[in-house]
Amino acid sequence: MNSKRKRQAMRAATVAVLSASAVLNGGTSWAAATTHQFGGVPRAAVALPAQAEALSPYLPQVSCDPDPKPGVVAFEQLTLATFRAGWSGGITRNCGASGVAGGRSEHKEGRAWDWMLNPNSYTDQAAGARAVSWLLADDAINARRLGVMYLIWNRRIWSAHENTVGWRPYNYGDPHVSHIHISFSWAGAEKRTSWWTGVVAPTEYGPCRQFANEPTPAYGTTVNTKPCPTALRASKGSGKVVFTTPPPSEIPDPDAPDPAAPSGTITMTSPTPGAGAPAPATLSTPGKERCQTTCTCC
Repeated sequence: MNSKRKRQAMRAATVAVLSASAVLNGGTSWAAATTHQFGGVPRAAVALPAQAEALSPYLPQVSCDPDPKPGVVAFEQLTLATFRAGWSGGITRNCGASGVAGGRSEHKEGRAWDWMLNPNSYTDQAAGARAVSWLLADDAINARRLGVMYLIWNRRIWSAHENTVGWRPYNYGDPHVSHIHISFSWAGAEKRTSWWTGVVAPTEYGPCRQFANEPTPAYGTTVNTKPCPTALRASKGSGKVVFTTPPPSEIPDPDAPDPAAPSGTITMTSPTPGAGAPAPATLSTPGKERCQTTCTCC
């Protein structure tokens, strides 16, 4: 067999391996078969410690602050530069956008990113599978170092939350076959984790709600390392946002347009006109963001 035929045979064998892996594993374990063909994986710019951050608890959206957070922007740029596949579906989303969870989404706090990957592209699917395998290898050490809270792809969700770690079926609205959704912890979103600093970061719990029917102020410069209280005072107002906390096993769909809200999730309503809502916030756009001009905050 001449060299040309050998190369063709090797490529056909690789495609067969990838196809079998996709059928058996949902397309998330192709790293070994594709590393040689598609290149390497991300490299940190700092010396990484032997240890890594603890798995992130579930930290759902509780405020309206859709400015892209620095850790998410950096991960977006790192992923696209390393894997050279797909494109950015954006970090931000208007706080009034609907969804199956009544609209809750980490996009609305600038700490989620959609990596768009063509489901009919061999290159895109192989790159996505290699990235996911890299994130979750060795007890998800790279996901922990980056502060990845959960990701959704190809009808499955991986989450870092207590008692729900690992992959499970995802049956909310959009099956996420066109993109990978990645949500980040607050430490990861703010670029304070060991992947960026070389120092293992404590768990940050972000802004804490004080009133059941009110959004919290945006997370400021103070780092909150204490869990938020579960008992909330009665609302000081009405007509803004109603938050209830779903169990970690029922993470809502952050991308689906379906306005139906399953039980145990969050209900969000638009601000009452004249109720003192802040002026619209103009967003920076490091990637192809969802809010192309101005996002109206709640």
